[in-house]
Amino acid sequence: PPSPQLSPSCAGSAGAAAASSASRSRIASALRRLVVCYLLTALGASMLIVAWDLVAFSSPALGSATSSADEAPLSETELCHIVWGVKGGIRSSAVPDGLEWDGTSGEKFAEIDARWHPASAAAQHELLLVCDQLEAESAPIHSEYYASLSPKCLMRALRSYVAANTSATYREWPVPEADFDAAVAELVREDSSLRSSVGFALDGRVAWLREYGRSKLAAGGGALLNQPEVMDEYVRTWKGWFEGLPLAVRAAAPQGVSQLLPEADESVLHAGFVVCRSWEALPTLQAFLAGVTRAVLLTPAFCMGAIFLFVKDIPICYSALYSVFGTILVVMGLLYLAGIAFGPIESLSFAVVVGLAVDYLVHISFAFKNSLMRERYFKSRAAFLARSSSIFAAAVTTLCAVTPLLWARIQPLRSFGLIFAIVSVISLIFALGFFNALLMIAGPGVDVIHSTAVVPLAQKPRPAALTDAGADANAEAEASTDSSSPLRKQSRGGVEADAD
Repeated sequence: PPSPQLSPSCAGSAGAAAASSASRSRIASALRRLVVCYLLTALGASMLIVAWDLVAFSSPALGSATSSADEAPLSETELCHIVWGVKGGIRSSAVPDGLEWDGTSGEKFAEIDARWHPASAAAQHELLLVCDQLEAESAPIHSEYYASLSPKCLMRALRSYVAANTSATYREWPVPEADFDAAVAELVREDSSLRSSVGFALDGRVAWLREYGRSKLAAGGGALLNQPEVMDEYVRTWKGWFEGLPLAVRAAAPQGVSQLLPEADESVLHAGFVVCRSWEALPTLQAFLAGVTRAVLLTPAFCMGAIFLFVKDIPICYSALYSVFGTILVVMGLLYLAGIAFGPIESLSFAVVVGLAVDYLVHISFAFKNSLMRERYFKSRAAFLARSSSIFAAAVTTLCAVTPLLWARIQPLRSFGLIFAIVSVISLIFALGFFNALLMIAGPGVDVIHSTAVVPLAQKPRPAALTDAGADANAEAEASTDSSSPLRKQSRGGVEADAD
């Protein structure tokens, strides 16, 4: 039957109700988006905190590496210098082979430490006790260094030389302060192997002393360049041991000797430094890794900004940010399982590749935002069908380009190829899987359009034109229209005349 006609007042009420319902729906949708934004922000922040605490590069406990099983072969370790008398830094070039002066400018090649007075009786006792500390298990020196190479400690050699000397001047130990410099010079002239362990000033006094030790780690040939945490722990272990020498010497000193020693803060052992050759690269490595770390952290922010520039939708931007952080975490975990540490080459390649992988998210975001569908489910399907083939082709071409690097002979190139392959695969999975599914849940759009419910054909009302009553009503309307129109009358009259 024909639908009843609504009065103007009823139609106005229905329109107002529809407008109010639409307004409430928009407000609810805006609130849902706001809640989703806050949730995604909280999730991203929590994931960053978890990554900062849990995703770390493991390093061996250098301080506990006291057994031979924890040590590298002696031939693969590096020689470290323990120097007193001059001020040094991180560079091993600060260790002088001799304290010399420039004849024209009068400048010194090395700066003498004002706290250095080795000729006193207390200083001689302390320096002799250091020889025992060099061979102790608590020292960061390789356990086979003194056992196999038997290097000479200068102060121990001086005491033996004084005890075996027939001269009345040098029979005492400690050597009288006035004769200390001459005794050391005589010892060096007798034993040429000690010449690199001591340096003299132009006035003949002892300017500096040096002892040697082999590290426990395989640090030669740049082996620690790809392990910044290990190198940092390596440096801190050696420096911590050196700074603790005054207390260790006093704890091990015999009863009569300990009473002669000054307080630990006034020890002559503070007038020196310890350095290994591989430490020269540490400041550059730390600065490089700090820059790369900032780049990796800023890459997701730039990704979010680029996506917002194209789609101008906050939930999509936060979903992309969440996906990028997830990609970084998964890639870092896979690199750890593959045994790849974050050195300079690896960090740089990781930052570059992550930036390139963001393109996948931009394509999906743009396709999702500009889809003609209203439901999120169909918008995500449309974005997947429209962009999956091109994104997959881009990932495949990238993998084909970097696959030959996996068999490169140069280690940095091989690491770069492996990182590039891992990031490409993980980025593809996160873009087509995780990010697309996240947009299906929290992206712009509606869940379900309820006005599209399917009604069986048998239950649908027939149109008015197909019913008998509808046909009669249409015929009557057409007749009344024909009779009331003069033009139609004239046309009909002309047609009838022609027919006659």
